[in-house]
Amino acid sequence: DFAVLRLTAGGQVDTGYGTGGWARANWADKYAAATAGRLAPDGGIVIVGRVGDGGGGYADVGVARFTAGGVLDVAFGNNGIVRGTLTPNDDEFARGVVVQSDGKVVVVGWKSTDTVDKALWLARYNADGQLDTSFGTGGLAALATPIRGRALAMRSDGVVYVTGLVDPVSGVGGDFGIARFTASGQPDPTFGKDGLLALDLFGGSDEPGAVLLQPDGRLVVAGTAYNGNTSG
Repeated sequence: DFAVLRLTAGGQVDTGYGTGGWARANWADKYAAATAGRLAPDGGIVIVGRVGDGGGGYADVGVARFTAGGVLDVAFGNNGIVRGTLTPNDDEFARGVVVQSDGKVVVVGWKSTDTVDKALWLARYNADGQLDTSFGTGGLAALATPIRGRALAMRSDGVVYVTGLVDPVSGVGGDFGIARFTASGQPDPTFGKDGLLALDLFGGSDEPGAVLLQPDGRLVVAGTAYNGNTSG
């Protein structure tokens, strides 16, 4: 299951939340793994991850929305949960999420295909859990350059920044990738090269894991890097 545990400010389990402090989303006994969450403006929380049938089957994107009290939000998707097959016969992984002020949910991740093992996807769901067809193409946005989406941040005007692993500029492994999309879900050609900036730190394998947007518009990106001797 997807699960959320809420603690009090003193670090104790908040028994007034959900059931005994826990909120859970059951996926009808499917394999489910949550990877990221974000508070919504109304005090609820949205959790994303992957959901699969097991036995070597393909995994899909999972999104669950809870109310501020730790109960699945029945107004979202199918009684609070959405299992989305973005493209058939692909393994899909959700890794980051942002909840807009209007309740729309933006999710980033990557998918493994027959030819590309780290194709970026970016999806936007309406407040009712349906794909927002006004975003990107039919609710999905992507880049031509392979990038394994890890995290995202959103400006107040709806512009989205995505970080992820890209093929190495030099050396081995991968490098930091930062992509920028317009509020309508199109790659921003004024940012980097065709919307993507690739950063090689030490000539080794680098991988971003998180991104924050400062009030002045600058980005802070965190992750790991290999300098030829050790990773840190």
